[in-house]
Order: sequence, then structure tokens, then C-alpha cells
Amino acid sequence: MKIDQQDAPDLTFYQDLHGLEAIKHNADQGQALESAARQFEVQFLKQVLHQMREATEVLAGDDSLLSSDSQRFYQELCDSQLALMMANQNKTGLQSQIVAQMSHLLPDEVAADDGEADGSLHH
Repeated sequence: MKIDQQDAPDLTFYQDLHGLEAIKHNADQGQALESAARQFEVQFLKQVLHQMREATEVLAGDDSLLSSDSQRFYQELCDSQLALMMANQNKTGLQSQIVAQMSHLLPDEVAADDGEADGSLHH
């Protein structure tokens, strides 16, 4: 399936709640699948970053300069935006794998378009 970043909802800010609404109201189910896969990758990468931060906090200890609540809050904001930027670069391959595995559930006319595509993601 060909993923065209220009047709997808603009995912530039992690707290943009309109992206999910755009997916729900999108008549093109293929594009909606691609957008949902991108959103899933954002959440996955955000969770990976969160787990990495938790691991480093354990090593830092309670008396570290980086252990304050405000520092953790801003670090989470930064990690959320970083996860979004990483997903928009589409370097992990997670989006394409989700689309490839889920595209067989799409209606036949959308699946026929996928057969013509080379299976790679295009920006």
C-alpha cells in the first residue's frame, strides 16, 4: 500500500485531537488506515520513550536534579513531540507493517488499488 504523507492529516503537534476526528470521518478507508497506523506508531514510540526515561530515573536516584515533578512533566511533553516527529519520518517500518497486515480488511476497490502499489511508503 502506498502511503502518501501529503494526503494524510497534518500531524505536527502531539496534542492535536483533530487528527483522530479526521480519521473517523475520512471516506477513503485506505487513507484512514494509513493515518491510524501512523497514530499507532506515535503511541508506540511514546511508550518506548517513556519506558526508557523510567529506566534512567531508577539509575539516577531520588536526589538527582532530573527527578523533580516539573522536570518529568516537561520531559513527557518533549517525548510526546519527539515520538510524533519520529513517526512522521516513517523510519521504523511499523506503519507499513500495520497497513500491510490490515489492508486485507478493506473493501475490494481499495484493496485493488493496493495491488498496484509496490508496497513501499512514499513521502
